[in-house]
Amino acid sequence: MYKLTAKYSGLIAIALSIALVAILVSIKPSPTKGEVSPSVLSVATVKVEPDFYRSLIRSQGVIKPRWQTNLSSEVSGRVLKVSDQLLVGSRFKKGEVLALIDPVRYRAAYSEAKSGLAKAEQNFRLEQQQAQSARQEWDESGFTGAAGDLVLRTPQLATAKASVEAAKLTLKLAENDLSNATIRAPYNGYVVSRNINPGEFIEAGTVIASLYSDNLMEVRLPLTSSQFSQLPSSLTEIDVNLESTYSKESWAGRAKRLTKVIDTNDRWRELIVVVESEHSPLSGEFVNADFKGLELGPLLKLPESTLSRDRYIWHVVEGRLRSFPAKIQFSEDAHVFVLPPQEIAKQSFEVVLSPTNSMLEGARVNAESLSTGEF
Repeated sequence: MYKLTAKYSGLIAIALSIALVAILVSIKPSPTKGEVSPSVLSVATVKVEPDFYRSLIRSQGVIKPRWQTNLSSEVSGRVLKVSDQLLVGSRFKKGEVLALIDPVRYRAAYSEAKSGLAKAEQNFRLEQQQAQSARQEWDESGFTGAAGDLVLRTPQLATAKASVEAAKLTLKLAENDLSNATIRAPYNGYVVSRNINPGEFIEAGTVIASLYSDNLMEVRLPLTSSQFSQLPSSLTEIDVNLESTYSKESWAGRAKRLTKVIDTNDRWRELIVVVESEHSPLSGEFVNADFKGLELGPLLKLPESTLSRDRYIWHVVEGRLRSFPAKIQFSEDAHVFVLPPQEIAKQSFEVVLSPTNSMLEGARVNAESLSTGEF
């Protein structure tokens, strides 16, 4: 009797539990009109309209002097003097004496060449007189017909004239050698390295120093094909801002030239910018560069947060999610400027501010539109 009662007690407990669940479900309040179902995702959006914007082109480069010279001696001889302006780090001006090679042999050669020219000119004048006398004698001789070249001393005169020209060139060479014994600065600049010392004997062609110009510094900025297409038609319209990545010092630059070669690996083409500043940056300094390009559009100006990880832009159309690949034309001040799809380029967009990986095309969402000042 006891076992039977326990058995029925368990069945009664199960039945009471089922009844309780049924009662709770039946009394659960149904959603009232106007409430959003928890399954509908809420997203923050911002309304933007396509417009035209002047592009900002960014690049990076290394400052280099326009002129980098391995200064060589054009004559041989013993080094008599090395100027303080040829010490490493020293600055010099164009035409300043940097070093002196013993000029004695070159003075002697110059004097000998001058003497040789004087003798050649004297011989030429004698030949001219003899040629005139030969012509006069032939005319007075009464012979008929034309006189031969040897009779008129034509070859002798031509040889004498050629000797004068050769002597002039010899003198010019001797004069150059004498002048080159004094080594002068080819431009304003500074010394990077020095390879000679007083008392050394050097041969012609010896590199005596490495020089950099300092009045004209340049930077080569690599541009992608997209950036290149945004350049103004005239380079004179391009003012470039340069900033050191190390010291944060900035300089103004002016675009001057474009290289005529496209890099075969990266497909870059370089814009060459001249630094225009009284206090030029140091050679080798790495700089960030930016400048304005052409006006582009229509574009969407969007916060960088609107880019999804796979670089798509998500927007809301009639309560549902839509997306398109972000074709970024340029970026500026934490914003990206994106080319909208052509078929909807003229309409406004409710763009999702912070897209997630779980978003699905066509999913229903509750869009909360923010003003531009809230992001």
